Amino acid sequence: MIILLLVILLGLAIYLLSYIDEKVTQLPESAVPPQSEIQEIVENGEHSDPDDGLEPRNYKFEYNCQVLSINLPLFRSKYDYFSSLDKAVYYQKDTQFDLESEYYGQFLLSDQDEEVINQIIKEIGDVAKTNAADELVVALISFVQSIEYDCKKLFSYENIVDHDYQTNYPYETLYLNQGVCGDSTILLAKIIKQLGYGTAYLIFEKENHMALGLKCPEQHANYIKDGVGYCYVETTAPARIGILPQEIGESDSGNSLQIIKTSGGKTFNRIDSLADQMEIDSNEYGQYILALSTCDEISQYKQIHDKELELIEIEESLDSMESEIEPLSLDLDYLIEQYKEMGCKGTVSKSKYKKCDKEYKHLQSVQYSYEAMVIDYNNLVDEYNDLYETYTSDISRFEDLITNNSTTCSGLTFGGRPSDIPLESGE
Repeated sequence: MIILLLVILLGLAIYLLSYIDEKVTQLPESAVPPQSEIQEIVENGEHSDPDDGLEPRNYKFEYNCQVLSINLPLFRSKYDYFSSLDKAVYYQKDTQFDLESEYYGQFLLSDQDEEVINQIIKEIGDVAKTNAADELVVALISFVQSIEYDCKKLFSYENIVDHDYQTNYPYETLYLNQGVCGDSTILLAKIIKQLGYGTAYLIFEKENHMALGLKCPEQHANYIKDGVGYCYVETTAPARIGILPQEIGESDSGNSLQIIKTSGGKTFNRIDSLADQMEIDSNEYGQYILALSTCDEISQYKQIHDKELELIEIEESLDSMESEIEPLSLDLDYLIEQYKEMGCKGTVSKSKYKKCDKEYKHLQSVQYSYEAMVIDYNNLVDEYNDLYETYTSDISRFEDLITNNSTTCSGLTFGGRPSDIPLESGE
């Protein structure tokens, strides 16, 4: 009887093991892992001593046309803790849930990085000299955008074989001071969530890219989901809030875009004034200026644009002067021939002398006007040539600046190459 019972229990155990089909797969950390490879997510591990292995980090970023910096005390032990966490989830066969949401959501759950996140918020508030929440968001976005893009990590994913590509927790990204779009987006999501704002992951599967959606008024939103507007925030390089990379158009996203809500919360209303300024800039300087983000880029582009307008104004003046000089030159030639035909040379009568004198003074007046206009014209030509020389030099420096600021291997561009964009005023 006992043997029979054991046989029954063994058979039941084998049946249950065959029914529960657990799989363990680690997501490669491209911005958008292929849906077929997304399997599982869980956070585990023991907390390490935060006082072990102090390694300070310095970060520089631009805010209000000033280069600011903060220092953070980071620890090797805590980095090791996060990097050792199992970044996979274990689930039973036929389990139905949003895999990407579960996977990327796990990186915001830990409380082990909240101390450094709070310190970032405080330090940036201090150096940016602002306590206004919306303005602090602008500074924090600039901070994350300044983190170096990890080209080596990107290329390792593109050439991956064993799928051991890892997404970073916010602490890992801060410690390494580099990351790909998924890493920087997760970091910014953690920071903005801590401030109490609504956020979402914007995952573009077709473009293999990830960015942050910041809750904003619908009239300024790039995307709307479940009645909530989200403004696009690029996290891998300096870019204006709400401006999409050239590779990601609102009309082109279609089904390749997945919006994963990461936190509810406040609306970023500062976008109202930012949008007003962008409209003013685009009306005056053309749409291309919205593709620029750093103060140096914007300032140089405005100078180039203003010089171009000045060159156009000088060209119009030269055309106008030419239209006056040409008939005046013909009049002068006619007067000279007429004066010669009057026979004013040698001894003449008194009445003839008066006529010759009157005609000569008129000829002189026209000649002086002509010569003065020619001198003004030539001076204006010299001014045009000098201005054009500085204009072309400015364009060359501007293109070098854009090239140097666009050395990221992410492949994203905001508005195209400078040589592809003719400088023009807004309509």
